[in-house]
Amino acid sequence: MARGQASTGTGAQRSRGAGGQRRPKLEVASGGRRVRGLSLSAFAVAALLFLSGCTTFAYRNAQRDFNTAVQADNVRSVEALGALTASQSEPLYERVRARLTDRSIGQLDERLRPNAYAIRAVSEWRLGRLEDARNTAAAGLQLPNVGASPRDEIVLRIIPALVIDEQLVTQFRTAGFTVTKRDYDVTYAKDYATAAAVLGRAAASVKPSMPDSVVYYVALQRWRILQNWRVIISKIQDGPDARETARADAAKALGAPLADEIKRVEDLVPPGDPLRKLMETLALR
Repeated sequence: MARGQASTGTGAQRSRGAGGQRRPKLEVASGGRRVRGLSLSAFAVAALLFLSGCTTFAYRNAQRDFNTAVQADNVRSVEALGALTASQSEPLYERVRARLTDRSIGQLDERLRPNAYAIRAVSEWRLGRLEDARNTAAAGLQLPNVGASPRDEIVLRIIPALVIDEQLVTQFRTAGFTVTKRDYDVTYAKDYATAAAVLGRAAASVKPSMPDSVVYYVALQRWRILQNWRVIISKIQDGPDARETARADAAKALGAPLADEIKRVEDLVPPGDPLRKLMETLALR
C-alpha cells in the first residue's frame, strides 16, 4: 500500500504492502530548539489527535484550549532543554487537565474517551507533570475500545518514552550538560534503551491503514530520542574509551550502531515531507 503525498503537494510515496491509496500527511510548524548539540522540538500533536464533532460543550472547550496551547508551542523556538512550554500555553494545558478528570471522561461518549485521555496525557507531558502523564496514558490504554481510536492509541503508547526522555534531559540539564560514565551506566543507558524500545513497539503496531501522519510522527519521535541519546553519550566526561564503550553498548541494545539507526529512522520519512524537513533543520542547529 503506497503512502500518499502531503496535502502541501510535497513528499514521496512509501511502499507498504499491496494495493495503493493516497492519504494526507501531517503538516507541522517547525518550531525547534537545540542546546549544546541536543535537538528538541515542539511537536504538532494536535494534528494527530483528530477531534470528533460529536462532543459536549465542556469537551469542545477542552479541545479548543488544547489546540491553542499546542499551536503556541509549535511556533516557539527556545534555547533551553526539556519540555519547556510557551508561557501562554501553561494555563491552557492546566485547564485541559482540570476539565478532563477521570470522572468527566467517564461521562463522555465512550468513542471520545481515548481522545480525551490522549489530550490530557500530552497536556501533562508539556506541563512537566511526567508521572501524571505516564499514569494518564496507562489509564487510556486500559479502555476496552482504545483500539477503535488508532491515532489516540499511538499517542498513548509513546507517552512513556517521551516521559523517560524528558526525565533524562532534566537530569542532564541539572548536571550542567555533562555526564559521568557511572551516571550514564546507572541511568541513561538503560532508560534510553527502554524509550527506544517503547517507540519501536509503537512503530511496529501501526496498521497498514494508518495515515502517513502517524507513521512519520512516530519516526520523528524515535529519531529525536535517538539523537538525544547520541548527544548525551558525546558528553560523557571519562574520556574517549568511555564514550566508545557507551556507543558499543547502545548498538547492542538497538541491534545496530546508534548513528546507523538514526539514519534508518530518518529515511522512513520521505524527502520533502514536512517532518523530514524538520529533522533536517534540527540536525543542522
